Amino acid sequence: MSHIFISYSTKNADYAYRLADKLRDEGFDVWIDNAELHSADNWWESIVKALRVADAFIVIMTPESRDSRWVQREVTLADNWGKPAF
Repeated sequence: MSHIFISYSTKNADYAYRLADKLRDEGFDVWIDNAELHSADNWWESIVKALRVADAFIVIMTPESRDSRWVQREVTLADNWGKPAF
């Protein structure tokens, strides 16, 4: 499934969800973790799977995301897999 994967710090969730909604309004298929994950999911495995098949990667760069080890891991995976990053 092709889509845009959005990486962000949970401290910037409001902005990330507004961006996801705007991209969807423009016709893009967007994957953003809290909107797509359910409590029974293995959340890291779900994130890795979604990122692996993404066509593009957006990272919301803020001081909070810079300090987030989870955002850093997502950025590393996206870079290793050659995902176009925005």
